[in-house]
Amino acid sequence: MIQKYHLEPVTFMEQIRSTVTTSLSKMGSPLHGTEAKLTAYGKGFKITWPNGDGRFRDKRFDLGKRLKRVGIRAYGYDILFSDLFITSHHTDKDLGVAISATGGYLHSAGFRESSPYYFQVLIPSQKKMDAYHTIASYSFDSDLGYRSSDGVLANFARDELQACFIHKEGRSYIAIDSPNRQSYQEFSDKVHAFKNALGYVTGYLAADNGCFFAYTHKTKEKPVHFHYTEWRSSIISSYLPLYANPYGFVRDRRLAERLYRKKVLRPMTTAEFSRLCQRLHDSTVFTGVVILMLEASVASLLFMPGGFAIALETLAGLIIEPGKDKLAPMKTPALSKRVRKGCSEVIQRECEGLPEEDLKVLLGRIQHLNEVTNKSRLRQPFEQLGVILSATDLYILSTRNDFLHGRTPDVTGAGEHRTEKRAGLDLYYVSMRFYTLLNRLILKWVGYENYVLNHAKIQENTTLIKLKEPYHLKD
Repeated sequence: MIQKYHLEPVTFMEQIRSTVTTSLSKMGSPLHGTEAKLTAYGKGFKITWPNGDGRFRDKRFDLGKRLKRVGIRAYGYDILFSDLFITSHHTDKDLGVAISATGGYLHSAGFRESSPYYFQVLIPSQKKMDAYHTIASYSFDSDLGYRSSDGVLANFARDELQACFIHKEGRSYIAIDSPNRQSYQEFSDKVHAFKNALGYVTGYLAADNGCFFAYTHKTKEKPVHFHYTEWRSSIISSYLPLYANPYGFVRDRRLAERLYRKKVLRPMTTAEFSRLCQRLHDSTVFTGVVILMLEASVASLLFMPGGFAIALETLAGLIIEPGKDKLAPMKTPALSKRVRKGCSEVIQRECEGLPEEDLKVLLGRIQHLNEVTNKSRLRQPFEQLGVILSATDLYILSTRNDFLHGRTPDVTGAGEHRTEKRAGLDLYYVSMRFYTLLNRLILKWVGYENYVLNHAKIQENTTLIKLKEPYHLKD
């Protein structure tokens, strides 16, 4: 059983959100030695100091000005704010006429991002996390006073990251650490890949902020430094790519019972989840696809299907192996060149009297004569990975251009008199189809060999489109 030390980081995270009175430290500035109040503010912090005597009237302290490397003493540390932005001149109930500045990037004095440490990051969680039905778990002992199997492992980038979902007095956190000594940036890059993978599989992207604790010993018992940072906002989605408990999504209880007895559904193995993390660590494009999927999953119906369609097109370009010219109508460059040259000669000969600008337009189109069509490009990664598409899936892929031109696909054939409600349900149906297709691609790409949730079937009572399809798909 792996021993984890969470108590001190959790205690620090609880303390750091409390208001304290301190003094500012910045040599050569009027700020040095000034009494100030530190409070939690949004994802970061706000420092407020008095300005009743007018000491801070010069332009350095105007609204919007940036203050670099301002120090304070609080929570048992000498702390440096990397950046503070002056956000208001106001009257404070404690300090009177005052100035406030906010910042979300701070660290203990003496911390160097390039120095190697053993790291653990603590991420506050907006919900009580577990991954029982999505990712294989591992067990750990916490000095918070309990043993838990709420852990997830990932082996990637020549490292093993270990995540623990921990809870203390009604608050939840995700703690991620590594047994390897490394720089802050190296560890941070891995953490982002890990939490993005976790967000994709569980539907919850824990973000907002995180506090990195640096240790000199592998046991990670006593931190010597911390580094607090703001992140993008968290995303809580109700959509998951897979779920090993059939009772969670299957509407037919008898079918759910059969699936449960047969034990055909399973979560991702550690190896499969590790490959997902590696893909995200290696590719900013793939990371963008996953973030876009999560963003689209909580967007309005106006943006949801378009977001999924863009994600699918981007993912297709990432998965397709070299040799895209083989997807083009003319398979050899020589033939393509010869045909384009012939077409250009015909246009120049027959359209001699056209204005120069119109002629350029026609000749420009000839240069794109042999380009791969969007339809071929979207189908290729499925064919490449052996994912068999139904006629309905192919129709959904063909609707991609509708969203670029502001059209809503008429899924049920209701015609021009389709109601606004029906149009909205068509958008939702297409969204669920796109989302399921994305998951089939991604999970197959990382080597997941089990069932994917068919959200178009799961949501058939909502979309009012009854489907003779299974709740789970296996490619």
